[in-house]
Amino acid sequence: MNAAFYSQHPATASSTSPAVAMAKGGRARLVHRWVATIFTLTVAANFAVMPWGPPPAWITYAPLPPLLFLMITGLTMLLTSWIGQVRARRARSKGTNQ
Repeated sequence: MNAAFYSQHPATASSTSPAVAMAKGGRARLVHRWVATIFTLTVAANFAVMPWGPPPAWITYAPLPPLLFLMITGLTMLLTSWIGQVRARRARSKGTNQ
């Protein structure tokens, strides 16, 4: 490992260090993981009540709000990644043209 990995100053740490990676897109990823857990639990609740007849409407539709948030956070992470790649390409091309 390089010395920048152990640095206590995030500004001087390498871009691959966990602290920098968490700062770049960690919040959306964390929200996405928690909402995915909630979504999984609501779907499991749907199947858990099915042996006693059709589930009530509020259980049937409970997975939809978490699914909407999963879509939003997933698209956010996807677009953030794409934008980062485009910016990196532009920075590389500017560096080679000068």
